[in-house]
Amino acid sequence: MLLYNIDQDEGNQQQDTENRQNNNQDYSYGNEQRRQVQQMELELQNANNIDTQSENNQQKAQQNQKSMVEEIDEDKIRQEKFDQKEKEFRDAQLREKKMCMKVHFKNKQIIEIKKLVEQNTLTLQYYEQKKYLQPTDVNYSRSLLEEYCSLRDKINKCNETLRQLKIKRWDSETFFQNLKDLQRQEESLSSYIKISEYTKEQKQQEIKRIEEYKEQIKKINDEIEKLKEKHIQNSDNYSTIKLQLKEQNQKNESLRQQIESLKRNN
Repeated sequence: MLLYNIDQDEGNQQQDTENRQNNNQDYSYGNEQRRQVQQMELELQNANNIDTQSENNQQKAQQNQKSMVEEIDEDKIRQEKFDQKEKEFRDAQLREKKMCMKVHFKNKQIIEIKKLVEQNTLTLQYYEQKKYLQPTDVNYSRSLLEEYCSLRDKINKCNETLRQLKIKRWDSETFFQNLKDLQRQEESLSSYIKISEYTKEQKQQEIKRIEEYKEQIKKINDEIEKLKEKHIQNSDNYSTIKLQLKEQNQKNESLRQQIESLKRNN
């Protein structure tokens, strides 16, 4: 009977040793699973941080692109204004040529009319002298009077023509003054063209840089998609490991209860 009890005690001790070894193995396996879960949680957190950073970079790129589009629109508006000014200047040059031709012809007319006025004035003076001679021939006096009146009308018409030509000359002087103003505007616009061409080169470089930045964002988005797929896979693995860990904890708890029961029996 004593030997039987000793054998039974040795069997119980051996069983306790095996249970402790199994329990230690289970705890080691559980710790490894916990470490894997923590590693997966860290990877998930890093993936979320990458998503946030990518969204911020994409927003910055969109803002930069929007500002560049607005600046390009402003350049287009300025270019349209410059084209309008250039068209006005060309039209003014054409009007200047036409006006110069008109002034040239009007000057010739003025010279001819002045000569005619001088001739008519001399003729009128001659007839006025003749009129005071009081010739006896009535018909001759009447013809002189008619010629005198006709010459007087011609002189009045010539004076009116001269007055109109002077007014037109004043208009031409005003036009030339406006033309000088347009020429000054052309000089300022020419300097603006040089600046605008320089800014265009800068804008093209900025656009190129934005395109490169877009390409980088596209690559980042592709990497994010891959990380999301990995994230989904890790989530599935995480759920599986978590379930296994729960089952292992249940086994550990069952083993612990068995050990406590064995200890109480001993």
